[in-house]
Parts: sequence; C-alpha cells; structure tokens
Amino acid sequence: MIEHIENLSKSFREPEWLLNWRKKYATLGAALPAVEKYGIGISGVDVSTDAPSVPPAYRVGSISKELELYTWREALQQEHIQVILQGLLESPLLPEPTHRMGAYARAQFADALVLYAMPAVGQDGTVREEFFALETAARGTAADIVVIIVKQGAKLKFFNQVRSTGDAVSMREIIFLLENDAHVEVVDSGEDNIQAKYAIFHTALIAAHSSVAFTETPWSAHAYKSETRSILLGEKASTAITHAIVADGEGVYDMWSGVTHTANNTQSRITARGVGLGKSKTVYRGLIDMKPGVTGVDGAQDGRFLALAPTAEIDAIPSLDIASKDVSCVHKLSVTHIRDVDMFYPKLRGFSEEEGKEVVIEGHFSGLADVEQEELMRRVQKSLTPVAPPASTPSVAQ
Repeated sequence: MIEHIENLSKSFREPEWLLNWRKKYATLGAALPAVEKYGIGISGVDVSTDAPSVPPAYRVGSISKELELYTWREALQQEHIQVILQGLLESPLLPEPTHRMGAYARAQFADALVLYAMPAVGQDGTVREEFFALETAARGTAADIVVIIVKQGAKLKFFNQVRSTGDAVSMREIIFLLENDAHVEVVDSGEDNIQAKYAIFHTALIAAHSSVAFTETPWSAHAYKSETRSILLGEKASTAITHAIVADGEGVYDMWSGVTHTANNTQSRITARGVGLGKSKTVYRGLIDMKPGVTGVDGAQDGRFLALAPTAEIDAIPSLDIASKDVSCVHKLSVTHIRDVDMFYPKLRGFSEEEGKEVVIEGHFSGLADVEQEELMRRVQKSLTPVAPPASTPSVAQ
C-alpha cells in the first residue's frame, strides 16, 4: 500500500506534509478492525478492500462565479487554499477514524475536489443560495475526498450523487468548513446497486451563527456504511441530520450520526425513519455530545423503524453524553412492526390490507424534510410486491 500511496502523492505533486498525512492513516488502518462491534451480537459493516484505489469520474453541473471549484492538483497550487487544507486535515478537530475503511479512505484517496463558496449577493442586496451538484461514477475501488469551504455569509445547497458499476467499492469523505453566518444544505442520493459497497463520511465544522442540514437516503447496496458528524464550534451554530432508510434484499446498512456541542446556545436535531425488508440488516446509531461548561444548548434525536419482514434485522442505538447542567436534550426510539391497531383506521375507511399498509408506511416517513416521499414508497412497494412466477407453457397432446 505504501508504494501505491507514494505514487498517488507524486502524481498530484503533493507537499511532504500531505504524503506523511497519508502514511499516518495507512499505519493506523493496519491496526484498526475491519468490522466494529457495537454490543453483544451487534456488528457493523465490512466494506474494506485490499484493492488499490482508482480515481472516480466526476460530472459537475453548471456553477456560478461565486463558486470556485479546484481539482486536487489545482488546489495545492493555490497558496491560500493549501494553507486552509493543511490546517484542516491536520487539525485535532477532524475526528480520527475508528475502523480500517475510514483510515484507508484517507490514506489512499485517488482524487479530490475543493469547492470554495463565497456569498452571492442579488440585485436587491440579499444573499442568494448557490447550488452545486456533483455526480460521481465509481469503478473498481474508488476513493476520494471532497472539501467544501463556505465563506462568511454564503449559502450553499450541495447535491451529492454516487453511482457504481458491478461490485465496485466506493469510499468518499466530505469535509465542510463553515465560517460565521454561513449556511449549507446537503442532499445525498445515488443509484441502486445490490452488488456494490459504499462508505461515505461527512464531517462539518460549524462556526458561530452558521448551520448545516444533512439529508441522506441510502440506496440499495450489498453493504452501506455512513458516518455523519457535525461539530458546533461557535455560539448559535445549529445542525439537523435526517436519515430515511429503506433496507431491502440482503443488504447490510451501518449508519451513525453524531453532534458535538462545544459552544453556548447551539442546537441540534437528529431524525431517522427506516423500514426493514427482505433479509436486510440495519444498524443505526445516534450520539449527542455536550461538552462541559456549555449553556443554553438544545439537542434532540428521534429514531423510528418498522420491520416489514420477519427476516429483517434492525438494531437502533441512541446515546447521549451530557457533561453540563444548563442544557436540554432528549431522545426517542422505537423499533416495531405494523400492528392490528395501526390498521384499524385505514380499514375503517375502506382500505384493503395492502392499501392500509401503504397508508401506515407513508405516515411513517411523512414530515421528513427534503426527502423524496414518492421514491421511498416506490422502493418499499417494489420490495413488498411478490414476483409472479413465470407462466407455465401448456402441454400439447400428441
């Protein structure tokens, strides 16, 4: 692996500090487990691979002049960008990976993009929201990093879409760095591929009066691992993390969301809705961490899951780490199935059994911001609808 890393670093003309950064994570990855254990009988997803990484193919939508997009080589040639990148990647605020895939993704990323977002002011003097759509095609083992720097006062909506071919392994780390009074909305989506493995890691460093809203809808995969972390660094920073999970087939989904409150008067919301179908397995974990001494902090997490097949497994693990008194923090969690009492009102209104289930499932996902409800229901209905056997050919009497 070291030779592969050195070749990658040389191809991008990376400075020595960046090569050393890669090597540090290669060494760390060798010592970390491929699969994390979350409790007795609860294991995460193994998306590790020994194959050398290759660069993914990017497709970017049209962008305005307020958005500066750099390839990795271009970014390293911009002195002011390289200073930010070094400070960011070597910062103790950037969480250390706890599993092999997270470390290897940093060690052998084969390409990277840097987006520099400045405030876009309209003719009326108000700041308008800018859009950035990144579509990525992964082949083989694709690993990359996307760094998004959002300057003071800027607003950005970021669409992240990944598609893969065959039994590809896609690893992506996205790092957001927000200055004061910056606001970002992130929407993750992709194409179903029941042979592929996906690993996606989000980290947002959020300054005062800034906000990040994540919406993630995992797509069908052989294995899907995601980590979404917001670190609230400045007063009145806020974040919202939303997951809408349709686990079907024999896919295994390992998802974690965490918020760290380090400043006063910060707010966080973690919301998850999921269904388990087929022989799928879902492990969902949430964490709200409030550091000592913070005041006026408000946090909440709410996870609700429906097991729609007797062979589906769902483990949901919420956690709170509260080290301060002057805070408000709650969590709710339920893992259940569709009960007779849930079907009472749909049947009372004349719905059939299947129509009643559809009403209950639609209600289960309702209220999730920026989630495509119709697409979720399409995927659920596709999994619930039995496949008709092929018509038999009538025999012909001789």
